[in-house]
Amino acid sequence: MLFIYDFLSGEMAERSKAHAWKVCIRQKRIMGSNPILSAIKYILFRFFYTFKFLISFMAINKEIISKIFIGFNIFMIAIFFLVGFLFIYSPIYPFIPRNMKLIFGVFFIAYGVFRLARFLQHYKEQKRKEYKNE
Repeated sequence: MLFIYDFLSGEMAERSKAHAWKVCIRQKRIMGSNPILSAIKYILFRFFYTFKFLISFMAINKEIISKIFIGFNIFMIAIFFLVGFLFIYSPIYPFIPRNMKLIFGVFFIAYGVFRLARFLQHYKEQKRKEYKNE
């Protein structure tokens, strides 16, 4: 009888009596309607979770991360010089014209010099900051 009165008077129940199926999604891990988008969402979640972990690791171990970056920079500079010299002096790519090999070689060597200059500048600034802090 109370239900009929509520219906006729236009009042609504404070809470719905219907089952809230959307609440179960997180508990039952129901996949979305588009599995590709659900997979992308999961991949992005895992990526940012890993990125958050790496950021916290970097904050704790700045010295270790700094040494890894220094080693990586030196390795990449050596790779650019090596690839540049291989383009210029190696007969590996006989189908590429000699002038194009020379252009590519000079480009790689120039980029290696550029990276070396930026690395040395950054390294000197870092050492200067460390010296000021001590």
